[in-house]
Amino acid sequence: MTAEVRPRLNWEAVDLGFAMARRWWPRLALAWTLTALPALVAAALLLPDHPWWALALVWWGKPLYERGPLHVLSRALFGHLPPAGELARALPGLLWRQALGALTVFRPDPARSFNRPVAQLEGGSARDRGARLRTLQRTAHGAATALTLACLAFELILWAGLLALAWLLAPGGVLGLESGSLLDELSATARGWIMVLAAWGAMAAVAPFYVAGGFALYLNRRSRLEGWDLELAFRRLAARVAHLRRPAAVVLAAALVLPLSPVPAQADELHLLPPAEARQIIGEVLADPVFGGTETVPGWYPRKRAGGAEKEPGGEVDLDWLARLLRALAGAGDILGRVAELLMWLGAAVVAGLLVIWILRHLPRGGWGLKSRREGGADAAPRTLAGLDVRPESLPEDPAAAARALWQAGRAREALSLLYRAALAALVARHGLRLPASATEGDCLRAVRAMAGRLGADTADFFAALTRLWQAAAYAHREPAPADMETTCGDWPHHFGGGP
Repeated sequence: MTAEVRPRLNWEAVDLGFAMARRWWPRLALAWTLTALPALVAAALLLPDHPWWALALVWWGKPLYERGPLHVLSRALFGHLPPAGELARALPGLLWRQALGALTVFRPDPARSFNRPVAQLEGGSARDRGARLRTLQRTAHGAATALTLACLAFELILWAGLLALAWLLAPGGVLGLESGSLLDELSATARGWIMVLAAWGAMAAVAPFYVAGGFALYLNRRSRLEGWDLELAFRRLAARVAHLRRPAAVVLAAALVLPLSPVPAQADELHLLPPAEARQIIGEVLADPVFGGTETVPGWYPRKRAGGAEKEPGGEVDLDWLARLLRALAGAGDILGRVAELLMWLGAAVVAGLLVIWILRHLPRGGWGLKSRREGGADAAPRTLAGLDVRPESLPEDPAAAARALWQAGRAREALSLLYRAALAALVARHGLRLPASATEGDCLRAVRAMAGRLGADTADFFAALTRLWQAAAYAHREPAPADMETTCGDWPHHFGGGP
């Protein structure tokens, strides 16, 4: 074996599994990818416009993807790491065997990583597997469930980290001023697929450790029940003395032959000590600290007479009731553990539901930007946005005509500033745009995209084009092309005209 199999604590066994996963991670990841990647591609082809449903299908099939890594671990433990070709040939048989039960009845099993080796490596009928699992799970079911929750937490953390990395590394807008602007330009479906790919990558990274941890728990439980460590120790001892068989045979033969040689009779010289003298010598030997002596060990022990005599009246306390109580508490502990596990899963479901409700209430459906709300209650219309005055009294009656006049006078930057301010003022007054005064152009753009269902897609696209022209003129000192400026001044009244 390539690992030392001996009785361990449950979490020591999980640590051994993680060590095996680190050692053979490339082959384990390959075994998982050979089944999970085709599933992701198939889900993408079947549901191209519904990335979240595709992710749900891929996630539901995880019990099938974990069979390849388990196959690799079961061979690598005995010194044979299956090559890619052998693994590809073995996968079809692994996937179809008991696939229906794995995806239906046993899919919600929280101890799947521990239970799967029994079905895949031991086989047998369903009744035999059930009895076998009841025996194996007595001290390992809780650890296997905790391993599932821990790996799920690692997947979520890694998923969030990959999304944050994509957000931070995405190029900015036209001028690179607003981080994440390129992602804002993508459709909701494209952003959904980015999140699906990040989730798939997180599952691929954690799956080898999850499978190996459950496999090590299974090995540890079997070594405790079946004494694998003793068997392996005897085999190592047999191998160590195998080369001594011939000398040992010679010595044994000599030991058998030598006693047959004639020896002078010494019966007459045998001298027996009297019993009193023998007892005295034995007492002297036992009195020596090297060979005898007594040791007093304090403690509470029931007093019993030698030879099973009757108890002294009132001398011994009957502790049988305490033993019965402890056995009853041990049986109730298993029941309480399963009830606690059920309550934990119910609590996790409630927390997940509350989290989904919070997300649906606080995040817009059209994007990842800031939330925009209609005016009402304590919400006050902002006076400035992106450092620009958006009060209606600060604007001319016809912003488009005033902007065209400024542009024709060679003041294109001021013309774009006027159109952009007037557009923000119209959004605040007529469409309930509410953003803090510290909001940037990117925040405003994300909020407008979130309101695209109410404003219309053409208005949201026009505002995005206006924002790019304004950023180019304000920060890069790059004046717009005459055709772009003419189009902007001509189209502005169709989207934001009518006065704030």
